[in-house]
Amino acid sequence: MRKRVYVGNLAGTTDTTGLEILFSTIGNVETASIVSGFGIVDMSTETEAVNCVEYFNGQEHDGNLLRVSQVAPQPRRPVAPALFRRRSG
Repeated sequence: MRKRVYVGNLAGTTDTTGLEILFSTIGNVETASIVSGFGIVDMSTETEAVNCVEYFNGQEHDGNLLRVSQVAPQPRRPVAPALFRRRSG
């Protein structure tokens, strides 16, 4: 279930509280954060996340056109057997 939404092209004036308020107009925001100019918003349901993408992608906010998409789940990397692990030191 992908409930996490990526928000790109945020204005430099956008803060975490503003991002949370903006996305709460669509549904329940569990968490919102801004890192290096892009936002990550966790919605309560996948449906809310999809609705956020459909509504906000391409919309203007604080003078910028937002790029909004669902975050794809990261594939699990297999753990290398001990025989093939690098030794430090």
